[in-house]
Amino acid sequence: MQLMRQSVGHVLSYKMLSSPHLASPSSVQTPPTGVSASAAKNKGMDNYKQGKYADAIKWLSWAVILLEKTCDGAASMEVLSSRASCYKEVGEYKKAVVDCTKVLMRYIRTLSTCSLDTLKDFNYETVEPST
Repeated sequence: MQLMRQSVGHVLSYKMLSSPHLASPSSVQTPPTGVSASAAKNKGMDNYKQGKYADAIKWLSWAVILLEKTCDGAASMEVLSSRASCYKEVGEYKKAVVDCTKVLMRYIRTLSTCSLDTLKDFNYETVEPST
C-alpha cells in the first residue's frame, strides 16, 4: 500500500494511491433485490456471532456494497471490521488486512479534517481518565 502525504495549511491528509490489492472482492455477487444495507449488516452480524463465517462474509460484503451507495462511513467501518474478523477466522488473512486497511484509511481521512488549531485549543486537563 502506498500513501501520499499532503499538507494543506495546518491540515495533513493522507490519500491512498490506487492499488490492485485493495479492490473489492470480485467473487461477491450483487445483493439480492429488496435487501437493505441495514438488513444485510444485521444478517451478517448474526451469522458472525453464530460462527457461520462464510455466510457472514457474504452478507457483510453485500452490506458494504449497499452502504457505499448511502455514503454511511461509520456503518461501513463497522461492517468492514467485522468482515475482517470473519476473514481472519477462515484463514483469509490478506483479505482481512485489506478490510482493516480500508478502515484505517477512512479513519485517517476523518482525522485529517481536524485542524491542528482545533487540537491546540483542546483542554486535555478536563478529560477524565478512562477506567
